[in-house]
Amino acid sequence: MENEFMGIFRAAKKNFEVFGPLGVTAEDHKGIGSTPPEILEKNPGKTESELMTDEDIERWLKEKKDELKKFSAKEYLDNTFAQSYLPTLKEEIKTTIDFLRSIKRLPEKFRDWRIE
Repeated sequence: MENEFMGIFRAAKKNFEVFGPLGVTAEDHKGIGSTPPEILEKNPGKTESELMTDEDIERWLKEKKDELKKFSAKEYLDNTFAQSYLPTLKEEIKTTIDFLRSIKRLPEKFRDWRIE
């Protein structure tokens, strides 16, 4: 029988996998053992996407796009960290884009962005 901690962990992990980092609550962060951003601590039950302005979301996506470009560059091909982080980063971006699209918060300039 699964203990309560594992049930909470699995549910929170699933939320991260389905909604991405902008679609989870402080409780989800705590459920997987991470420290929630301060904004979520101050707004229980809310997600970052609910608390961010359109400009904040656009900035977040641009930062992720820049990070993806950086770690995909040829000088990082032999970098163990970069190569192990890239699949996680790509999945996080894809999940977040799908989530933002589903709640009609995906900025226009990112609607055609495809992650390889």
